[in-house]
Amino acid sequence: MGREGAALSCFETQQTQVDGSITAVGTVTFAPNREPCPRPRFDAGPHVTEVVGGKYKLLRPLGGGGMGSVWVAEHLTLQALVAVKFMRPASRPSRQARARFTFEARSAAQLRSSHIVQVFDYGTSCDVPYIAMELLQGETLAARLARRGVLSARDTARVLAQIARAMARAHARGVVHRDLKPANVFLVREDGREIVKVLDFGVAKSERAAPKYAGTDSGCLIGTPGYFSPEQADGEREVDHRSDLWAMGVIAFECITGQRPFHHKNLGGVLLNICVNPIPVPSRLAPVPPGFDRWFAKAVARSPEERFESASALANALTELVNASSDSSTRRAAAQRALRSSRHVVRVALWVAAVLLVLLALTGLVQGPP
Repeated sequence: MGREGAALSCFETQQTQVDGSITAVGTVTFAPNREPCPRPRFDAGPHVTEVVGGKYKLLRPLGGGGMGSVWVAEHLTLQALVAVKFMRPASRPSRQARARFTFEARSAAQLRSSHIVQVFDYGTSCDVPYIAMELLQGETLAARLARRGVLSARDTARVLAQIARAMARAHARGVVHRDLKPANVFLVREDGREIVKVLDFGVAKSERAAPKYAGTDSGCLIGTPGYFSPEQADGEREVDHRSDLWAMGVIAFECITGQRPFHHKNLGGVLLNICVNPIPVPSRLAPVPPGFDRWFAKAVARSPEERFESASALANALTELVNASSDSSTRRAAAQRALRSSRHVVRVALWVAAVLLVLLALTGLVQGPP
């Protein structure tokens, strides 16, 4: 199990394991199937040669989880590496599970954002649905936080701004991610700059689609507990785009303080912290920019109506307070430099005046009285 935990009750999500500097996206695991059609197993050796859909040669698996498997594959015609995600065939998948897998592929393909992992193809192999998508090189935000502990406020604002662009595109089309967390945020180095991509729409829901694509039955908890909004934790209330805004606030808190705001050793404690106990104050845990406490309180207001109105508004507010803090720090530093400079000027002037007085005195002694 990854450090991010798992979705509860209905199905499991998990961070894909990193293979060197390359990682794929989505949830991962592969179980044997009962059909005679040959298919890859997760424990297969490194020389897997199965070809999926007549064009994707499977090279190696990338990790394990509850919903499916992700493999590195080569597109035989284009001779390019891609990630191929399979739906787990351990048992005959339900109609809802298939619809959810199809919705994941359709959502990522239609959203068309440079900040959302790109989907190239969708199909079935031996009656198992698969998605072909871009293979990303870099690391997840979760991996970076595990390495560094915290991010600077400026880096946090930059990451949130790019997540917001992805979510603005998704929310405009009525798609709610429902599982935003550092493990589903990927940092890609490209042309000397870092691009943030949102991964894994496997538990996303549509506010506009027919019920078969809407998600799960009432009372089923979907997502990762530490990033649940109160309406997700409740399991009965309607979840809309403002649940993603809550998760973005939690991500920012974790980046700046190095801690999760709503954590506990058991699920019940996590849910109590999210729904009942006092909201944590970031500045009591770590140094934060002025205004971040207020920003976080608004981002994770328990009433969705009291949160930011959009992902863009949330990210812009964070960028503004970080810039204001930076400007204030710059002004303070400039003032301190000016003060040090003025003190130096005064010291030099006093020294020059003293030298002149000594010279005048010496000149008077040499000349003597008239």
